Amino acid sequence: EVDQDLFSNFYWRKSFVVEERRRCESTKLVKEDKTILLDIDGVLCKYPESFLNWIKLNHPDVKNLSKRKNAILWENLKASYRLEGGKRSAIPSDFISEFTNNARNIGWKIILFTHRPVQIYKNIEYDTMFWLKENKVYYDKIVWTSVEKAFYLISDSLQCKIFIDDEKESCVSMYNLGVRVYSPNRNVPNYIKKYTSLREVAENEGFI
Repeated sequence: EVDQDLFSNFYWRKSFVVEERRRCESTKLVKEDKTILLDIDGVLCKYPESFLNWIKLNHPDVKNLSKRKNAILWENLKASYRLEGGKRSAIPSDFISEFTNNARNIGWKIILFTHRPVQIYKNIEYDTMFWLKENKVYYDKIVWTSVEKAFYLISDSLQCKIFIDDEKESCVSMYNLGVRVYSPNRNVPNYIKKYTSLREVAENEGFI
């Protein structure tokens, strides 16, 4: 016998994802667009804080987890975090809704770029879209990829104006392409603009 609640939930989730895909696919980007490329983990949501908080709540027996000291346990728990819907409970960074919606209102296009392995964990697409909707984050497209972000920018011929990421290598690559780069990562080179809240980026770019 089919569980009607489970079936209804599955149908709703599937419909939600299809509608979001359709909305994104209908958005056409051209070189003339003012485009912002934004990372999700580490920019829109706090990482690894979100992951570690999920471990604290769901695996209280695991203490002082360190990727450097116990890489295998880290990766095993990270797989569980992805598979069990942990991304839906990610801790949002400050000012993410205001930043994306203010940018949209003055004509910017917003592309979210993430290495989240949607091909391996089929639920991640829904979990990500659900989280974005819950946190009122506006976006025009989501790019799920395993390639380096600068490679995507070159290959897709997008005239990205602003790039925001927590990965040092990506920030350096995009800076070298002449893009305005911001990062919450304190370890990026000094020529890259660092911030503690997206409010600072919005103020600097005139979004507020």
